[in-house]
Amino acid sequence: MRANRHLALVAILSGIASAAWAFGCSSSRDSSFFNAGAPAAGGASTGQGSSGATGSPAGGANAPVPKGSGSTGGLVIGSGTGAGDGGPKPIRCTSTGLCANYSCPNAGHTTISGTVFDPAGQNPLYDVAVYVPQNPPSALPQGASCYTCESLYTGGVVAGTLTDPAGNFTLADVPTGKGVPLVVQIGKWRRQYTVDTTDCADTQEPMLRLPANAAEGDLPNIAVSTGGADSMECLLKRIGIDSGTDAGGTGEWVSGAGGMGHVHIFQGGTGGGRGRGGGGGNAGPAMAGGSPASQTALWTSGTAMQPYDIVILSCEGAEDPNANPQALNDYATLGGRVFGSHFHYSWFNQAPFLAYNLATWTAGGNDMGNINGLVQTTLPNGMPFPKGVAMQQWLGNVGALSNTTPPELPIQAAKHNADVAVANTPSTPWIVADTAATPPGATQYFSWDMPVVNPGAVPCGRVVFSDLHVGAGSGDYGQQAGAGMGGGFGAGAITPSGCADNPLSPQEKALEFMLFDLSACLTPVNQSPKAPSAQ
Repeated sequence: MRANRHLALVAILSGIASAAWAFGCSSSRDSSFFNAGAPAAGGASTGQGSSGATGSPAGGANAPVPKGSGSTGGLVIGSGTGAGDGGPKPIRCTSTGLCANYSCPNAGHTTISGTVFDPAGQNPLYDVAVYVPQNPPSALPQGASCYTCESLYTGGVVAGTLTDPAGNFTLADVPTGKGVPLVVQIGKWRRQYTVDTTDCADTQEPMLRLPANAAEGDLPNIAVSTGGADSMECLLKRIGIDSGTDAGGTGEWVSGAGGMGHVHIFQGGTGGGRGRGGGGGNAGPAMAGGSPASQTALWTSGTAMQPYDIVILSCEGAEDPNANPQALNDYATLGGRVFGSHFHYSWFNQAPFLAYNLATWTAGGNDMGNINGLVQTTLPNGMPFPKGVAMQQWLGNVGALSNTTPPELPIQAAKHNADVAVANTPSTPWIVADTAATPPGATQYFSWDMPVVNPGAVPCGRVVFSDLHVGAGSGDYGQQAGAGMGGGFGAGAITPSGCADNPLSPQEKALEFMLFDLSACLTPVNQSPKAPSAQ
């Protein structure tokens, strides 16, 4: 009897929604929520490019379909109640009148389950939000800002969850019908699909992925200052951001601040270096035709960097005399996300960062050679570190760790410039050198949230420091894989065409995890991330 009342109420509410959409919103309940193309095999279609459900790469046979207007308007139905295994619940519906059934027999549920991969479709991803929106999501904010997780779910939430360290998810109590909207999102990476679901049954979507280009969805704006001793920009190509190499052009890669792309290349190392331990800085790769110098076009001020969601500083082979730590501090305080490698310690061992007690810094090249690293699963004070646990599980799942106990991460071209201890309270070490390294325990990856000066403030930005050459195992720009790249790439290195098409090395897989974590909305390091909550 209760089930009959629920179904009757759903029918009434759906009728109201259909009538409302007939007056200018939509002519059919089955029309795509996102203006998507026809559903692909496996039940899912995407409103922003070829379907991830089929694993089609960017630029493949499935033609991109532009998404709709992104309006947050429409009728939201959620005032009724339905009975399930947890008692009466509000009936949650999309603005097109697709509603969840909470009265499945045997305490069952209508679910969508699957796996979310990186843009390349190679590695499954952790902590990706998967949710059914109430309304078509609106545009995401651009550039560095202080935002909450909830503010990025711009269409509201009918049902939501997060992927686990294997990239898997099960989304329960989803609406039933054709063209159910489905969003996969981490920070400002967002892709929109539609899925045909069956009442009180599971719909499997084994191959969803984040967008490789703007035709497929939303991407963060990323500024890269290249360096002659590391190739962090090439990781972006290897994780699947469209570099245009298959169809000509440069895809999402653009030189400097201009253009419509999302990977903005600035040339670092052009001002010379102080040479401490590095023998002089090396000019980084540029795009064909040249790229503007980082010192004059990127880090002139925090405001100049504000249009970028993420700023990546690739090692130049020496300390940069044109470093601007104050600008970087201001940018991160605004909500910017920063990734710096090796010689960029020289940005953090001076004011204003020096006052934050981030680490014990040791200047110089300080080569440790090839070592093994340990993923940290507890914080320095002994408190839980949920994301450290997840990182260790994820790296094991993608084949980056040894089979030893404890499992270890092989690291090529490790350096020793930072030691994070219990007293360095703002900082969180993620990977440290194992006991066989010299010195043991040297910090290889660590992060801190900004602003540091006001511990009670809500964190807005995050900085990650990597004390190794991330691209050392990759063979970019004609280098031998594993050579360490200490001698630079040579004059005239061109990106992205000079990036090798090799599989990710173990340390690059660690960086991939850190990059998507850096992209995500901030969660206190002693807490697990929270799934999108129904509204």
